[in-house]
Amino acid sequence: MSEGFHMSISSNLVKFMLKAYNEQVPHFTIHDLRRTARTNFSELTEPHIAEMMLGHKLPGVWSVYDKYTYIEEMREAYSKWWARLMSIIEPDVLEFTPRQTG
Repeated sequence: MSEGFHMSISSNLVKFMLKAYNEQVPHFTIHDLRRTARTNFSELTEPHIAEMMLGHKLPGVWSVYDKYTYIEEMREAYSKWWARLMSIIEPDVLEFTPRQTG
């Protein structure tokens, strides 16, 4: 993915899925998913990594002087997040192990 890449889930898609599965979620917005993820990221990694996982940049002069990408740190946090989600969805599923690259 390139820097600044953004991918979003359409609210229409979420409404369609909720209707398809006959689920009722009052007062639900896509931002609720983002807030839930960010809250959980706080337990899995450092605050600046969690913010970068949401697509935010480092604040102020930090972004001027720190050009490190934090890709490995984000990968580790995403792997932990994936494992947590899978333990909720399917408690007996094996832990995700990413393929080695390069």
